Amino acid sequence: MNKPKNKNKKNTEKVKNNSDIKSNLGKRDDENNGGAGNKGINKHNKINKNIKIGSKKIVDKNVSAKIANKNVHKTNVDKSINKKIVDPKKYLTNFDLLWFSTKFFLFFFMISFVIVFLDLSIVSNFLTMIVAMVLNLPFLNNQIFLNEKIFIITNSCLGFVTMSVLFSLIFSLRKLELIKKAGLFIVGAGVIFLINILRLIVVVFSEIVGVDSNLVHTLTWFFMSFVVLVFFILSTNLVSGKKLNELV
Repeated sequence: MNKPKNKNKKNTEKVKNNSDIKSNLGKRDDENNGGAGNKGINKHNKINKNIKIGSKKIVDKNVSAKIANKNVHKTNVDKSINKKIVDPKKYLTNFDLLWFSTKFFLFFFMISFVIVFLDLSIVSNFLTMIVAMVLNLPFLNNQIFLNEKIFIITNSCLGFVTMSVLFSLIFSLRKLELIKKAGLFIVGAGVIFLINILRLIVVVFSEIVGVDSNLVHTLTWFFMSFVVLVFFILSTNLVSGKKLNELV
């Protein structure tokens, strides 16, 4: 009769041990689940922290960029201010204009006075021959015969007066090297000489077609003056790389 009791006792102990094992396993699962949850929370917090740090770095970069742009703008402003102070004046003073005008008129009147008394018959005869041959007209020395009229090529028709204007303009400049002045004048004089031949042909031809040759003569003279001014401005800028007001 004692054996069944022992058997029941053993069964009771087994059940108790199984309950303890299950209880311990449940605790371990809870601990594991709790650890995993804490680990997930920590990971989430770490990600948020990294995001905040990244955002802060971006903000810092933007602030640095703004400061850099501000410094660059300030530097550019300082440079522009210094440039305005250091660079040559953009506008001519009254003294500059007066001195340039004085030299121009002195050169021009002296050269024009000399041209009147020079013997330029060789040049005038040469131009007369060219104009007469182009228009198929009779000529003698510096005279071209057209019906009852005679065109005489004088010293004032040779383009030398216009060349004297160019010479006076170029050599009145203060801040241009002498060799460049001479080169500009030689090239300009050649251009004026060729254009003047065309001018003489137009004047004589205007008489052939019945247009007032005196009016054409005056208009073409103004055209020659315009050519001189354009050549002077463009050539000085091309050779020196500076504006005209910086050379006066």
